[in-house]
Amino acid sequence: MGGWLALIGTRYAPAIRAMQANSALRATALLYLLFALTIVSSSEIPALAQMMPSGLSDVLLQNDREDVAPHRILHFLTLTFLFTWLVPRDWGYLRSYALQPIIKCGEEWLAVFCAG
Repeated sequence: MGGWLALIGTRYAPAIRAMQANSALRATALLYLLFALTIVSSSEIPALAQMMPSGLSDVLLQNDREDVAPHRILHFLTLTFLFTWLVPRDWGYLRSYALQPIIKCGEEWLAVFCAG
């Protein structure tokens, strides 16, 4: 995703900004993240687990982290969509010393993934 945005994403910047201006799309993205939080929390909260359909939790809570399932891609795109809307490009804290380890992990994602 980062490579795509760096190489050809500037061509699509107006279209991405137009999508981010759509409040219904932002609300849908936020609702999806809340839904994902509910699903993940249901594995820790028994009362919440009883309200969830059994098949839904089984499908979405797989432990196979290397699997690029559609819901994982949707989750990543949703987080990217909301993050790029909320955090301005020239936000000063992105250059702060405290965020440098997180930024370095993002730059070196393959090594971080391989390290486990």
